[in-house]
Amino acid sequence: MEPQGEQFKRLVKISFELTEAQDVDRLMEILLDGALSLVNAQHGSIYRLDYRTGQMKIVHSRPMESKTLVDKEWEEGVIGLALKSYEPQSIPDVTAEQWQKIYVTDWEGMRSEIALPIIRDNIPVRMKTDVSKQGRKRIGVLNIESKNKNAFNNEQVEFLTHLVQFAAIIIENLESDMKLAQLRNIEKEIADSTKDYEQIIKLVIKIIIDILVFDIVNVSIVDFESNTISSKYIEGVPENKKEDFLQRASHSLNSNDIQAHIVRGKKIEVPEYDDDRLDKVLADYFDHKKLVRVFIPMIESANGLVIGSVECGYRRECREFIYERDVQILEAFVSKATEALEQRRKSSLEVIAHELRNPILGIRNHADRLLRNWKSGLRADQIDAKLEDIKTDAEILFYQVRQLEVAMGTNTHPELKIEEVFVSNEIIKVFTQLNLEMKGRGFSPSGLEYQFDDQIKKLAVCTDRARLNQIIYNLLINAIKYAEEDVDRFKIRVKIENNKLDEYIRIRFQDYGVGIKEEERDVIFQQGFRGSETKMREQGAGVGLSICKDLINKMGGDIMLVSLKQPTEFQLIIPYQSRIS
Repeated sequence: MEPQGEQFKRLVKISFELTEAQDVDRLMEILLDGALSLVNAQHGSIYRLDYRTGQMKIVHSRPMESKTLVDKEWEEGVIGLALKSYEPQSIPDVTAEQWQKIYVTDWEGMRSEIALPIIRDNIPVRMKTDVSKQGRKRIGVLNIESKNKNAFNNEQVEFLTHLVQFAAIIIENLESDMKLAQLRNIEKEIADSTKDYEQIIKLVIKIIIDILVFDIVNVSIVDFESNTISSKYIEGVPENKKEDFLQRASHSLNSNDIQAHIVRGKKIEVPEYDDDRLDKVLADYFDHKKLVRVFIPMIESANGLVIGSVECGYRRECREFIYERDVQILEAFVSKATEALEQRRKSSLEVIAHELRNPILGIRNHADRLLRNWKSGLRADQIDAKLEDIKTDAEILFYQVRQLEVAMGTNTHPELKIEEVFVSNEIIKVFTQLNLEMKGRGFSPSGLEYQFDDQIKKLAVCTDRARLNQIIYNLLINAIKYAEEDVDRFKIRVKIENNKLDEYIRIRFQDYGVGIKEEERDVIFQQGFRGSETKMREQGAGVGLSICKDLINKMGGDIMLVSLKQPTEFQLIIPYQSRIS
């Protein structure tokens, strides 16, 4: 046997070679070859723990020719025993009775085995809101076997233990550096100004799963108007349960739920599995007790506003803790993503601010004309016309302010004013409001098609006039903005349908513009969403249709997308008597 001093020199040399490895795969190869030479063995392998599947994957072996050398479950065999206990396992005779049910054959004819867990000891871990203790992290196992009994002594086990501990530190550093490099590249993609709110969030979820290796990611968004935080995007639960999860995972910001605490406290939290702030119904239904989870607040840098949270988790059986280094990487990434979302919101505000100018200028010009010509003797009908123009511009302005409130996240909820409204009059009024918009785009007002007979003209509902005007205006302005560029093909049809047996009337809005893609059907009414076709045509805030949906729902009605293209058709359902909710 080689003298201890010589073994120590060899250990130092191998350790130095490990520090020069540029990637984890090369490091693992150096580790295996060095360990075999250190104990003068011919058979060895390195297994890497796959956190997602719970399997031990073979990454390197010497020799490679073996029909029995296969991936294993992480608790299987002597290597599983070493990994589960965090302790080296030295087996002098694998054929002994006590090992017959544990030992798993990698090479035929083996008698001795050493399994050394590759683990990181004393890692700072996050518990609740603090870095309060040191934890361990399982990485893999170095496994060496021999055809001889009692082939490995205690000194060799000690040398190899020091070697794998040193290798574990380097592996952790290399992988952290790799994650950071990958995330820097992704952050550039996230900052891409062509990506909308939803695309950014979906990319963030993909990266957290693929690069940061979490099993579940849940993005919840704050709704300031309803004072709630609700899950909007979830990955890591079965597909047939996703919709159910999204419907259940909504909580008041005033509640004791963990999500509400994240918004109020603005701190990262890693709750214990039995924390009374966790939704017990969700936890039981989706088996969350098997997970260790971290909640990251999404905080806008400009104003400290928490706009949502990112919840990430993985299976507790393989990784018992949320490691502080991973928390720091995750926090920095979520911060960058929130910054990108903040920029999208600012861009939306700029668009809305630009749109505010037109009605403001209109009101100023109409008022100025009235002042200049008042004393010269304006006729009553001229005064009425100008006042009506001012009122129209004021209604448009009110609509734009409403969009601004939603984009800013302010908690304004003005009461609805119910009165008798003739539906056809409101549609014609909006047509009049949009004449200048159509002419400015080269479209003829004759492209607006509607026919209201005497019965329809007399049709009235009890609802909020201003809100109904906003909804109709938004549907028609969208149809104009996203019309085909060929002015000769411009066409919008509006039809009012009335069935006396129903408690509702139906207004059909049809246009022949760029249309909506099938995959966008289910998200078209989500706040901040803009269709892929519309983004290439016009700037916008992505809040118009969500406002329409919210308003008509509050009045007891509904809005539906019934046809995607040629024509694109929205149907507005209005109750005869609005039931304010």
